Parts: sequence; C-alpha cells; structure tokens
Amino acid sequence: MTELDIPNKAGLRDLLEQAFSGSRWHGFLTSLDGVSEEEALWVPPGYKGFKHQTGSILSIAFHTAGDKLVLTSHAFSDGGFGWPEAAQLFQRLGGSLAAVRQMAHDGHQEVLAQLAAWPEERLSEPRPYYSGKMYPAHRIFGIIAEHDLYHAGQINYVRCLLAGSESSSQDS
Repeated sequence: MTELDIPNKAGLRDLLEQAFSGSRWHGFLTSLDGVSEEEALWVPPGYKGFKHQTGSILSIAFHTAGDKLVLTSHAFSDGGFGWPEAAQLFQRLGGSLAAVRQMAHDGHQEVLAQLAAWPEERLSEPRPYYSGKMYPAHRIFGIIAEHDLYHAGQINYVRCLLAGSESSSQDS
C-alpha cells in the first residue's frame, strides 16, 4: 500500500474542491459559466435518459447540486433531507439556474463541513449509501467528487449540442 492508497482528509478535500470549482475545464461550477437561464432550459432533441431528468442543463445541474445535500444527509446525518426536500428547496429558491448555483454552493459547503467533522481514523468506516448499500466514508466523499466531474462533462456536452443546433438554425 502506498501513501496514495491511504485515504486522508486533505486529499479528499483537494479532490472535492477541484471537482467542484478548482478545475479550469472540468469543474462543475466551471461548466455552468456563461450559461444563460434560457440556455439552461433547452432540452436536447431525442434525449432518453433518467426519467427524473429532461437532459437540460438545468435538470442536470439540479440533480448534481441536490445530490450533495441528499447524499450527505443520508450518509453522514439523519437522512431527513431527501429528494422531495431538495425539489422544494429548488422551487423556494426560484427554480432557476441561480437557484441551482446556490444549492450547489450550500451543498458543497455541507460536504466540506461533513468531511472536516469526520475523524480521519474513521474514513474507512462503512456508511449508508443509496439502495441499502454501504460504502466506506472516504468512498462516499470520492463519489461526490466524481459526480461533479461526470455531470460537468454532461453539461459541457449539452452546451455543444445547443451551440450546434443554434448554428444549424442560423445556416438554414
């Protein structure tokens, strides 16, 4: 086992920060830079994905931001904040891209607070995950970072599809 194989809070914090906003090209917040409210609502034609999403930037961003709050509640708290509460919060904040950004910031701060409070020696302790699964605490923090990166990529792809559809309609 190398030093890189041993989970540590400083490394997890760096990973979470990079995935959320520290990466110039791949961070979740970076993927939203320059997106207008109108662009955030555009639905790619032919989208067939998760039933709870439309494929729009707004729905992807809501899912990403909301999951930070839902998963930290589930894994590190009492589980009292679920998807219905996330949807209510989103609507209370205006149901917009600005609301998603606020939820994402709040969720990111909650993730970092949970990590800071979690004892380093307990990072390998199993914690509840979705569908009755259990994962070590460090893996859940890693999943949160991966989730930001994955959906940042989706958002960037949808932005490219939108740009392509706009240039196609201008060429006609």
